[in-house]
Amino acid sequence: MQTTLSAPMLSTDNVAIVTSSTGFAPNMYASVGTEIMFVTAVSGNVLTVTRNCDSTTAAQEAAGSVIAGYLVAGHHNTVKNELEAIEAALGLNLHNITWSTIQGTRQGNTNVPQMAGTNSGVTGATLCDDASGNATTSGCISGGGGVPFLVVGTYNFTPQTPGGNLSIGSNTITLTPCPLGVNGADLGHYLYVSGGTGAAEAGLITGGTCTSGLSSGTIIASMAGTHTGAWTIQSATSGIQEAANINTSSMVYIKSGNYPLYATVTVNGTIAFEGDGFNSYIYTTGTNYCAFTSTGNGDVWESMTLSSASPQIAGGCGIKLTSSGSNEFARVSYVNFTNLYNCLYALNAGAWYVDRNSFQNFVNAGVVVGDASTPDNGGPSIIGNIFVTYSLSSPAFAAIALQSTGGIRIVGNAIGGDLTQLDYGIFSTSTLSSGVIIDGNDIENTGLAGIGFSGTYSRVTVSNNTISNFGGDPGTWEGILFGSSSTVGLVSITGNAIQGSTASGNTCIQLQSAGNGYAVTGNQLSTCGTGIYTIASTGAITLGNNQMYSVTTPLSVNSTTLLALTTPVTYAQLVTLAPAPGSVMSTSDTGCAGSGSPTTCVWSGSAWAH
Repeated sequence: MQTTLSAPMLSTDNVAIVTSSTGFAPNMYASVGTEIMFVTAVSGNVLTVTRNCDSTTAAQEAAGSVIAGYLVAGHHNTVKNELEAIEAALGLNLHNITWSTIQGTRQGNTNVPQMAGTNSGVTGATLCDDASGNATTSGCISGGGGVPFLVVGTYNFTPQTPGGNLSIGSNTITLTPCPLGVNGADLGHYLYVSGGTGAAEAGLITGGTCTSGLSSGTIIASMAGTHTGAWTIQSATSGIQEAANINTSSMVYIKSGNYPLYATVTVNGTIAFEGDGFNSYIYTTGTNYCAFTSTGNGDVWESMTLSSASPQIAGGCGIKLTSSGSNEFARVSYVNFTNLYNCLYALNAGAWYVDRNSFQNFVNAGVVVGDASTPDNGGPSIIGNIFVTYSLSSPAFAAIALQSTGGIRIVGNAIGGDLTQLDYGIFSTSTLSSGVIIDGNDIENTGLAGIGFSGTYSRVTVSNNTISNFGGDPGTWEGILFGSSSTVGLVSITGNAIQGSTASGNTCIQLQSAGNGYAVTGNQLSTCGTGIYTIASTGAITLGNNQMYSVTTPLSVNSTTLLALTTPVTYAQLVTLAPAPGSVMSTSDTGCAGSGSPTTCVWSGSAWAH
């Protein structure tokens, strides 16, 4: 819009008398000649203005001069500044928004942040929508989409200074208020005491009157040392434990940032911990405890980094799944584990799923499938993960260590490191009685063996794996090793591609367990001192269609029954074997007596014959 001045303006005037004020309003810019003014008020045909705007200089203006409202740089800058202020207030990706800043997210007297979706009409219940889309608690259906979504930052409460002295053992501490997620009845909940005089430490809550959100109450905390002076007490887990205590069937959001853990987060319900990717950095400040311990069912960890401030020692881990009964259906995805003793330790847990994680620089093992009393036979799956070790003072034991009774699927993982950094890719030291499938993994640069078993096992399938660059001598370092055992049954080794690090050194496949039911077929073996090495005293082995390249000794057999053998050997190799009567082999150059055409030979107990 535009009009004209009906009266002249001096350079010092702060009003402009115009022919018509139609279209002009406060908080807009107007221009006369080369000067830009800011309109602060409009009364009739009189505009109150601020001069010298947007780097222009006030000048004398004549009557009849055009005055117009234009989109000028100053207007753009004002809008820009306001948008930047809004962005700063909300935070990147709304990270500054917490439940305490959102009105209407709490119902009744509950301290639990609520989202629309589920539950019943009781006070404090989660809201759902009625037929008109309005929030209500009437007629809500349990199990809908309204799981509480808890932001960790809301529960990392301001440190309190209760005063008094703390002694070794149990101490009663008054908290004012009782922080959200802090209760005297909590299990496995630590608070961190620091400052004043005394070594900082995490103390376990063992009792007290505090209930989450009360104006005041007590906790009883067990301390290992004494504390005097102006000590403070705060969350020991950067608010993660407190958020997990608010609702044991919730999702806990851990946004980008650093989260030191002075103690373990104990998970007692069914909780999904969701991060912002690797930048949600959670780390233990000590070296001998786990970041998380779960005793429930169905917990989830996704999109975060779990680490330690310095390499852990025995007792340390990233996530521990444990229960005196059962701990099932946990899932770990898109988590970056690093600098931990055991990254994931499953003890008495079944039917858990670990996929698309990275395990770096672990001290002992990436994943430990452990078992004290409850078999891990409900279908644990370790699928599509990356394991890598580097810069360790001593080699890690194994990327995946099996200590349970089976029912395990290890599929499509990439395992690597340095020959001095990782002893085994996959290793079992237990009784495997209910089946193990190891399929399609890529394993390289292991110091001792790519895949190894030492224990009692049956129904084991090792198939379609690529194993390369393992080092050592026959009987010491192997691509696939089945070690000493009391019983072996139904073991299939098929379709694997195995390449050693030296043609005169290691063994591609070594079988040294007594029993029956070995089938070694369709493997490609290369650059090994010995292709297939059997040293068991009894048992039957079926060998077939194995291809060997740059292998010094394709087959070395010691008192083992060989059935349906189609892996050919030379006559010179054949006569060195002393298998059990009835063993069948094929020669690749001459007949069974050193002359004639290659043929299939049977060991009578004293000689090879057609």
